[in-house]
Order: sequence, then C-alpha cells, then structure tokens
Amino acid sequence: MMQRSLVLRPLVLCLCMTSACLVGARQDLSKQLNYTTVAVPLRKALEDLSQQAGCRLMVTEALANEVIVLRLKAVTVDEAMKRIASTVGAEWHTADAGFELVRPDELAAKLRKEGLEAKAAAIAKMIEQQKKLAGGGDPLTTDGATLLAAHYDQSSNLPNTGNPESYQAYRRAQESLPDNRAAWKVLSAIDPKAIAGMESGQRVVFSNHPTAMQLPIDGDLTSIGDQMLQDHNMLADAFKKLRKPDPNKQAVPFYGQDPSVQMDGPPVRFVVSLQLMFLSQSYMVEMIGFDAKNNAICLSNVSLNVMGDQNDLMAQRTRVARANESEAKLPVSPLTQSMLDYMKKSMGNGGGSGMEPATGELRSALLNPDRTDPLAYIFSEAFLGIANLRNENLVAYPDDSAFLLGMFAGMEGQLKPSLVMQAVTGLGPMVPTNVTEQDGWLTIRPAHVLETVQTRTSRPALGEFLREFDQKGYLTLDSVGTLAAAVNGREFPVLDMFLPMMVDPAGADLHQSGDFNMLKLYGSLDESQLTRLNSHKSIRLAELRPEQAALLSRYVYESSRGFGGAPMVRDKSYAQSSADKEPTEAIPGGLSNDTTLTMSSTDAKVYFVKIGFEAGGSYTSPMSLDSLAWTIYTKSHPENSPGYNPNILGISPGTERTIQVVIGISPKNQPQCELKEHRPAPGGPWALDKLPDDVKKELDKAVARLTQMYQQQPGQDDGASPATPPVPVAPPSR
Repeated sequence: MMQRSLVLRPLVLCLCMTSACLVGARQDLSKQLNYTTVAVPLRKALEDLSQQAGCRLMVTEALANEVIVLRLKAVTVDEAMKRIASTVGAEWHTADAGFELVRPDELAAKLRKEGLEAKAAAIAKMIEQQKKLAGGGDPLTTDGATLLAAHYDQSSNLPNTGNPESYQAYRRAQESLPDNRAAWKVLSAIDPKAIAGMESGQRVVFSNHPTAMQLPIDGDLTSIGDQMLQDHNMLADAFKKLRKPDPNKQAVPFYGQDPSVQMDGPPVRFVVSLQLMFLSQSYMVEMIGFDAKNNAICLSNVSLNVMGDQNDLMAQRTRVARANESEAKLPVSPLTQSMLDYMKKSMGNGGGSGMEPATGELRSALLNPDRTDPLAYIFSEAFLGIANLRNENLVAYPDDSAFLLGMFAGMEGQLKPSLVMQAVTGLGPMVPTNVTEQDGWLTIRPAHVLETVQTRTSRPALGEFLREFDQKGYLTLDSVGTLAAAVNGREFPVLDMFLPMMVDPAGADLHQSGDFNMLKLYGSLDESQLTRLNSHKSIRLAELRPEQAALLSRYVYESSRGFGGAPMVRDKSYAQSSADKEPTEAIPGGLSNDTTLTMSSTDAKVYFVKIGFEAGGSYTSPMSLDSLAWTIYTKSHPENSPGYNPNILGISPGTERTIQVVIGISPKNQPQCELKEHRPAPGGPWALDKLPDDVKKELDKAVARLTQMYQQQPGQDDGASPATPPVPVAPPSR
C-alpha cells in the first residue's frame, strides 16, 4: 500500500499542475481594463477588477487587507497583473478557475534578504561617516587634545542658553571625546545586519564577552581599548592644564563623566545597547566599558542617525515651493481639501498654529478608518493626480507611514506635483519609498516591502477605539490596552498615534497611558487572569501564555521605562551606576519561570492644564497638584527655568487612575510600571485668576511650599516637585 501511495503521489501532483496550466490557458488575459480607485484593501480592488477581466482574481488572506491605489487606463489584464504583483512583492498562482496573488516563502526570503542587505549597507556607511566626523581611527595628538579640551570646555556651558546651534556645538564636541570615538569603533565591529534587523522600538544589547541576553561582537577589541586609554588620559592631562584645581570637586562625578579624570587601565569588555526610535531611523547608543575585573570604568552615549537635519529639509522644501509658485494645483475632493486645510492650519509655513480637533467630513472619516481608509485622501489623490496629469498608469502599494508623507506633501494647504515628489525625497529616511516612472507606468512601494504587513494598523480595531474615545471624551486603559493588543510590532504604529491626536489633540497622547509592552500585556489578559490579579494574587511567568511572557521580558530588557535596577548612589561612578541598571548585566540569564506579575490600583486628583505657546497653538497636559503649582511658580519665577515661559490658558479638574504593575524577579529586582488613565471631572475650565476657592487654597499652599524650598536651596532646580501620595482604591478591573 505504501509503494502504491508513493507511485501515485507524483502522478497526482503532475495532474494538478497540468490542470492549473489548462485553467491559465483558458483565460483571455488580453482584455483591456479601465479602473481607478483610491486606497482600498487589495481584496476589494481585485474583486472589482475580476468583473472586467472575465476571470477570478483573488488574494491570500495574508495579503487581503493590504492597501493598494490603482489607475489603469486601457491596459491588458496580463500587464496589470504583472505590475500589481511586482509592486506588492508577490506572484500569481492559478487556482479555482482564476488566479491568486500569493507571497511564497521563497519570495519572502528573497525580499527579506534584499531589504536586510540594503539596510545593513546604509548603516555601515553611516557608522563610518560618524566615526570620521568624531575623529576616525586616528590617535589623539597632544595638540589635538589641547584644542578638543578648550572646545569642549567652551561649548559645555552653552546648552542652557536655549540656542539650538549652541547645543549642536556641544554635542559635536562631546561626540569627539575619546570615549565616544571608541564607541564608533566598537559599533563598526558589530555585524550591520544585526542592527538592520531591529524593529522600530526594539532595544538590542551587544558585547565582545556577552551574557545569555546579549548578542556577540566578533573580533578582538583589545586595540580599541588600549587606544581609548591612551587618548582618554592625554585629554585628561589637557583638561588639567586648562582648568584651575578645585579641591571641592568630586574625583568621580555622579551625574556625568568628567573628562579630566584619568583611567587606571584599558576597558577590555564592551557592552553596547542600541534602541531604534519611533519613525526616525535613529538609534540611541550607549556603550559601557569594563576593566579586567569587570568594573564599569567608562560610559559613552552617541546617536546613530539617518534622518539628517530637519532645518535642511524645510529649507529645501521652501526652495522647491518658490521655484514652482506658478505650478498648477492638483484637483482634489472636498474630503482631501478638508485635510489640506487642516494641515495648513496645523503645520503650514513650517509651524502653523498648533493642532486643533478635526471637524466635519474630515472628523467623520478619521473616526471611521474601517470605512474610509486613511490613505484614501491626501496620499491617494496626490499620486492619482500626478498619474492623471502625466497620463500614466498607477500602482501604489503604500505602508501606513505614507499617511505622514501625504500630510507633509499638503502642509501648505494644496497639492502640487513638485511638492508631492519633494515630500517623497525629503522624508526618505523616515518614510523610505521607492517611486518609479517607466514605460507609461508610475509605481510606488515601500523600500522594505516585508515590513508593510508587520506595521499595518488594523482598521477595525482602530475604528472601534476612536469611536469609543470620541464618545467618552477620554482614553480608557481598557480601550488603549485592546488597541495595543491588536498591534503586531513593538510600538504603536503611525495611524494609531496620529489619528487620535487629530480627533482630539488635548486628550489623545497614547504615551501618557504607559509603556507599550505593558499596555499590550494588559490588553491581552483574559477574565481568569484579571480575576486573580483583582484578588491581589500574583501570576507566575510559567502560568502566562508564551506571547504574554515575551511581553514581560520585552518590558524588562527593551523598554526605556523598564528595568530600574539598583538605585544610583553617590559613591559610584555614573558608568557603574549605568552598568547596575543594565538589565542584560543585572539579570544575565533571562527571566525565570518563578518571576511574578502583580497589579494594584490607585486614584488621585489631577488637573488638565492647557498651555499656550508664544508663537500660537497650545497643548493640554494632565498634572498633579504639585506639578500645576510648579508650573504656576515657574510663570512668576522664570529665573528658575530659563527658556520656559508657560502661558496657562485654562485649568479643568479630573481624576488619574494608576495601575501599578510589579514584576517580581528577585528580592533585589522588582521592576515597576505605571499604566495611567485620565478622566475629566465636572467643573472648569477655569482661568488662573478665577479658580474656585478650594482649588485656589490648595494651589496657594503648594506654591508656598515650592517658594520656601527654592529660597532654602537657591539655584537648585532639577525640575522635580514633591509628589502627592495617591489615594488607595480597589485593584485593577475591567
């Protein structure tokens, strides 16, 4: 029986392939198509095309909800199918008396390899450029150390002036210090593909002597450590000659590295953490150097940035706008014009008057992304307009970051072909997009096609979230957690961040709700888990579902709000304190199955404070009583916070619900996280000089405390304010 099965299997496969070929051969793919659509799901577009094509055009479930924009004028079915497949990064397979668009594993692997190699090459080039700017691999000379010491000493006093150019001068000097030069050398020893494979929001740690939670850096870094020691001490000598001795100065400063302090020996072990920031393609880099006894002896902080200068971007856009003043505007629908008017008011002329809630037809569209795709207005009409103007066929396969591209293209309140194309090139590092014009076709696709599905926002989940937010007037932790649970990646994607802010800029900051990983975990808790946590009982890591355990681990090892580590103490250097707080060092083997999760809840009084800008526009922020008092105090005492001049436009009462999450790793390691929900209360908004008597009395007392504190400790302003203890209430519940 087994032999017969083995004989029949190739025959059956051959018959299936022959049948598929016959199905394809029977289809007449020479029919002409005329079809135009703004952004719609791929499934919907192919269903529409099937009616004209005379054959079924289908798509796999994995690609069915991907977004496509089409303009097809008198093109054959065959040609349209080829363009769609090549743009989406897929293939047509015959199936069910028609054709199905699929992305086979082999093709996905090819696309992944190409994207990774392109990113890795760009990162390697970027590292070499930054290394060269910081001094390259050249040893520091005595004269060079003298000049660098003078430059750093001069620029280090400039950041507080509020002048961006002064701050940039300080950063350039700082990144030229020997410890930071060494960081670029160590970065160049890391496999750029390992960096290129990082997701937005992810944090990865590398080391030449790695723990189980660190990735390896191959190669011998001894020469880097030896050169760093020599250059560091040469610069320290230059600083000693430049500065007068200060007997009261700490030998090892607490809040930073003093470049005048000598190093006793070279670092032999390097631990380098990289975190890819949201949308910016900028990596925050921290390097800790350890001596032969594994004591942290140096700390470096640099930025690996591909964004370029924002001022240059805007200056380039201004030049393009002036050069094309007479260019005709693209015709748009009323909905797109509403969006353009909104963008001009919010961002036009490089600044605008600040974001205000969207109204009318635009607001309705924003609240229903599951009915009108967010890419269906500015983005779609911009490129459909260009294709129509040039009489080209169009296939556009945008990722969701194209929403920002459309916003930037229309920030002057109108769409012009030159400004649309400038948006593509200008936002290239943030929204990498490939635009091709050839043989009468305009095709648009992300530079990294495979990331599109990963970063695609669920339109139904976002729509439900927005409509609940609009109805209640504030973000509930339940709704934010549910939205987070629907996200594939490591942070809220573009549409999840921007659409709520356009609906209500005052109350839609998702970051105020807490860490994304913990919000996602909170949104994934089932009823039995919630019941247990509500009963003040803990849940062990081994009892969580695998995806939940992964989120807990991500929070500890990857989140900027995650592992707290040991508290910083005065008898430790900043490098050692940072090493103590590095989770891959403090918990080198990963979280054990006995790690516990517990939650509790508190409520506290809060005020929604609307702050105005001198240049126009405003924002609203929830503040505790003491934070509001500090803002009021700062208004009347600007000398304590130079450059910050808050204009309080209104104050409204509210309640802040805080869920305290504790991760029990060991008796000494108990990382905590706070998830917050801000609810408005009856009353307000009040002007600062027309507060209710009870509120004014409370605030006057808090301001008096601050005044007394600053009089007792003149000149000491670290921006902190005494915290008002919240009132304990019930444990968390849905």
